[in-house]
Amino acid sequence: MRNSKKLVSLLLAVLLTIGSFVCVASFSASAAENKFTVTADSNFFPQRSESFDATTDTLTVSFYIKSDQMMLNSQWNLYFDSEALAYDDTDGVNQTAIYFDDELLGYQLNISPVAIEDGYIINTGKVNVGEIHGNNSNAYPVYELKREDDSKIGFVTVTFKVLDPTRDTTVYLELVELLTNQGQIYKFSSQEVDDSLMTFETQSSVYAGNYDPDYVNKDEPDPEYVIGDLNNDGYIDTLDAVLVQKYASGRITLDERQLYVGDVNDDGTVDILDATQIQKYAAEKISEFKKKA
Repeated sequence: MRNSKKLVSLLLAVLLTIGSFVCVASFSASAAENKFTVTADSNFFPQRSESFDATTDTLTVSFYIKSDQMMLNSQWNLYFDSEALAYDDTDGVNQTAIYFDDELLGYQLNISPVAIEDGYIINTGKVNVGEIHGNNSNAYPVYELKREDDSKIGFVTVTFKVLDPTRDTTVYLELVELLTNQGQIYKFSSQEVDDSLMTFETQSSVYAGNYDPDYVNKDEPDPEYVIGDLNNDGYIDTLDAVLVQKYASGRITLDERQLYVGDVNDDGTVDILDATQIQKYAAEKISEFKKKA
C-alpha cells in the first residue's frame, strides 16, 4: 500500500513536471507568435523593418530626407495592405479638420511635412484598397528638403491603425518624380543620368505612435565610422558608389569624413576600385570590404 502511494506520488510529480514544460513551451511559442513585423520599402529610400507587440494599435511609417537642394516638383505613390493596416483618419493625426464659424470646411493633410499645402495635392480616395497618391505640381514656392535645424524632415509619413497583428506586412513608397532647383532626380520611377544630383541623406522608419519629426532609428550607426557610407544615411548602397564614381572622375569633391569612409579597400585613395566594392556589397555579392594587399 505504501509502495502504491509512493508510485502515485511519483507519477503525479512526473506529470506536473511535464505539464510545466508544456506550459513554458506554449507560453514561449505564444510570446513569439505575438509579434508582427512591418517593413518600410521604397525605390529611393532605404528599407527598414521593425517588430511590434501584438497589442500595438497605432504605428507610423515615415520616409525622411535631407538635402541642400530645393524641391520644385514631386510625385509619389504609397501602397499598403489594407487588410493589415488602416489609414488613421483621427483628427490631428494624418489630417486636421478646418472649421469656420463651427462649420467643417474640410481637412488639411499632414502626410508630407516637407511641403506646405499650397500646390501640394494628396489623394486618399483609395485608402480602402491600400493606396495614397501625392504630387506637388507648383514650381513655386520651392520647398526645403530639410528642417530649420538642418536635420532630416518627413518626405512622406503616414500613421496607421493596426487591423491584423498576426501578419507581417510592407508599406512601399514609389517615388515617381523628384525635381529640384539643381535638376531632375527621379522621373517616372527611373533615376536620371546625372547621378551627381543624388546628394541626399535618407532614412526609413517604422515606430509605434504618431509622426515624430525627431525620430531616429534605435540602432542608427555613428556616421563618422561607417566605412562605405559616404552620404551619411546609415546604409551602404549604390548611392554611395555613385558619389565615389563622381569623385573619381573629378566631378565632385568629398569632405574629410567622406574620403575616410570612401576608401573601403584602405589603399589611401578613393577611386573606382572602392566604388566597385561598394556596389558588390550593396548587391550582397560580398559581406565585407577586402583590403588591398
